Amino acid sequence: APKELRPHLATAASVAAETLRRVASGQEDPRCALEACRLVGALASASHEAYQRKAASGEVETPLAALAAALPRQGARISGALCAAVSIYVAAGGDAADAEDHLDWVEPHLPALVP
Repeated sequence: APKELRPHLATAASVAAETLRRVASGQEDPRCALEACRLVGALASASHEAYQRKAASGEVETPLAALAAALPRQGARISGALCAAVSIYVAAGGDAADAEDHLDWVEPHLPALVP
């Protein structure tokens, strides 16, 4: 991860997941999910896998359960953003050279999306 992001990764990951949980429980305006999705996508892309690896090891909060919980009963725009955030989170940083390693840190969290 870029050195500027490293000290804030856990905080940003926690803010994204908490915002999504609040949207899912009806305590937050659903439009806040759009910003949380942008944050998840930015963290996944900018951290060069650090976000996903740390989430897999429990060092930071994974967004997958919160994204899945926020999905039901949302409009098309918010549902699309939630699905895009999942896609970016799961795919960011993965390439053919490390496909097996990539699955090791993403796959354990997928049941949150498809129970």
